[in-house]
Amino acid sequence: MTISVRVISSVVSTLFYLLTILSTLADTFISKIEDMATMMNNTAAKTKGAGGKDSGQSRGPTTRLPRGKRRAQLLSCAVTATSRYGIGRVGHTQVADIAGISVPSVFRYFPTREALVNAVLGQVERKFLTLARHSHQSKSPVREAMQEHARGFIHIARNEPEYARIWLEWSGTLRDDIWSRFIKLEKKLAKIIVDDIEAREEVLEELTPFEAALALNGVAHVLIHMVISPAELSGDPERLAEHVIDSLLRLESTPNTRPHREK
Repeated sequence: MTISVRVISSVVSTLFYLLTILSTLADTFISKIEDMATMMNNTAAKTKGAGGKDSGQSRGPTTRLPRGKRRAQLLSCAVTATSRYGIGRVGHTQVADIAGISVPSVFRYFPTREALVNAVLGQVERKFLTLARHSHQSKSPVREAMQEHARGFIHIARNEPEYARIWLEWSGTLRDDIWSRFIKLEKKLAKIIVDDIEAREEVLEELTPFEAALALNGVAHVLIHMVISPAELSGDPERLAEHVIDSLLRLESTPNTRPHREK
């Protein structure tokens, strides 16, 4: 029995049409689940509020957000979850718990754990690349740019510690795929610093621009540890940053510009 090409084409077209309908229905179904989860969370929060407990502290969003804003919200929750549970342990359940929505809703935006982790690492990468570009885009002397960059690491550790903790863990995760991506980030950060140094007439006395860039990235680890460590283990990160960078950047063209320090 011979089946014509026209019949096969018709069957294939019908199957694609049915798959499209099923995909639309699935998307609608997940959206409804998300809405129901939101309503349940809001109801639970109101009930607790009426009983005098957890008043006004709804875990989930109170309104239906556009897809782009919802993804940004979940990504923020994913950063928080990763800083708490670690790159190797974070999953959709932890993100859903922090966001106050259902687990299927998180899968809707991050289909796999790999996609979730990649999104978080991408967010951390953008945070530190933005800091580097902002610190080295001015026409101030190299020393001032490096000082500003170091202060930026301290600022992130104090005001956005989730990013600092993930960055520290990421730098020590030797799993091939995670580690190779961090090395690429380090090279990008170094290139921004090197390009800034080479664009000026100042010449480093002992280090190459690339070595100075690597040294700054290394000092950043120490500065972040000083900020997020318990008070009894921390010191003055700003003072340390100033001292280390002054020591690193001994500039041939400006030998007398180093600030005099009283003994």
